[in-house]
Amino acid sequence: MDKQVIRENIGYNFDWSDSNSIESIREDLDNLEKRGATHVEIEVYEHSLYCQAYSERPETDTEQAERLRIEQERSERQKERDLKQYEIIKSKYNL
Repeated sequence: MDKQVIRENIGYNFDWSDSNSIESIREDLDNLEKRGATHVEIEVYEHSLYCQAYSERPETDTEQAERLRIEQERSERQKERDLKQYEIIKSKYNL
């Protein structure tokens, strides 16, 4: 099974309202990169600018193994619930 991409938000307060200098924006981006950011989403809502930074990386072997273990447990529990429901319906309708 393929590894998934882990996306982690990086909390950072972008405050460019009082500054129109490219240097201040560059400093913010440098600080984000130092904190591990690999991507920045910038969206405009009416007259406001919304920025969110995050990092993306492939999951580790350990994270993948844990995710697969949890998925397997969920699948087994769902099978048990389905079998119980089947038995209830089977007995109710004398099948």
